[in-house]
Amino acid sequence: MNPSEDGPGRITFLLKNPNFPTEEDTRKLIGTKHRQQHHYNKQAKPLEPISVGETVRLRLPGEKTWSSGTCTDTAGPRSYQVQD
Repeated sequence: MNPSEDGPGRITFLLKNPNFPTEEDTRKLIGTKHRQQHHYNKQAKPLEPISVGETVRLRLPGEKTWSSGTCTDTAGPRSYQVQD
């Protein structure tokens, strides 16, 4: 069977638009992501660091209740060692 016997459906299938994003689609997606990031971060503010010896509240993985603990050491910019 040759392409001329397939009928007009095959021709329109071959002429369809490509199924990959164009430069315009990519620009729109980047713009949308920037707008979403802006609105998400509107009310954001930097957290105050926790000092050693300060009492903190923590919730252990798998538990539903919060418990208190004491900060014993800093382990990174936003990581702390805590003792129950």
